[in-house]
Amino acid sequence: MDFPNVPVSEGSEDGVSAGPVPDRAAPPAPREAVLVVMAKAPRPGEVKTRLVPPLRPEDAAALHRCCVLDTLENVSRLDGVDVALAYWPPDAEAEFDRLWSGEGGGLRFPQAGRDLGERMLTCFRRAFDAGYRCAALHGTDIPLASAGELARGFERLRRDSADLVLGPTDDGGYYFIGARAVHPGLFEGIRWSAPGVLESTRRRAEALGLRTAKIARARDLDTPEDLRALRDAFARPGFQKGKTSLHPHPAPRTREFLMNLPGEIR
Repeated sequence: MDFPNVPVSEGSEDGVSAGPVPDRAAPPAPREAVLVVMAKAPRPGEVKTRLVPPLRPEDAAALHRCCVLDTLENVSRLDGVDVALAYWPPDAEAEFDRLWSGEGGGLRFPQAGRDLGERMLTCFRRAFDAGYRCAALHGTDIPLASAGELARGFERLRRDSADLVLGPTDDGGYYFIGARAVHPGLFEGIRWSAPGVLESTRRRAEALGLRTAKIARARDLDTPEDLRALRDAFARPGFQKGKTSLHPHPAPRTREFLMNLPGEIR
């Protein structure tokens, strides 16, 4: 199922057309919340390139595939939150049709924009033009992201106790950004490859008068050091403790992949 084919609103900050439309049926009731997972197609040489070496390009792509599937499975556990998939590049639709059956809603569309900021902004516009009251974006390189923390971020937005919720990463960026409206100023002129993305976003939010909250910090998977740290976390004896069918540990595919890597690569 796709987002409704509605135009992106450019004339208002929140991206939602206002005012009655004569001679038309009443618009549908607003939907509550959506989490847009932004994912790249798992193509060798195009994903996880900073992990090559120690991984081979095809291994890095396989690892990325595991991360994407684990992320989609993890977020599908969120109560009352639709899950959307925003894929990149735009010609990857067939790959993601084969990859993901669409648990949790099955909404999907291609990312659009000249850089990451434009693509993120477009995702927010699509979400709010589709009628959601709050929306968030989430990447696929946080294998141990807590579904409970993501739910806590949405709860802050639903209770109107924050206008913006951020999930910081250890490298100075963020893995989760949720809002109650579209705010273009949060995405324009940001140096996305720099370590100060989170702080730049926080300052932009403050300048816009937005109430900002944070959820728990997490470590993303970008570098060989991250790879080793994640492997070590999976290998700890206590990792399996407390696992139940109702509360499985996140990232089972990623864990299996990393724990089966040849020793010389690990």
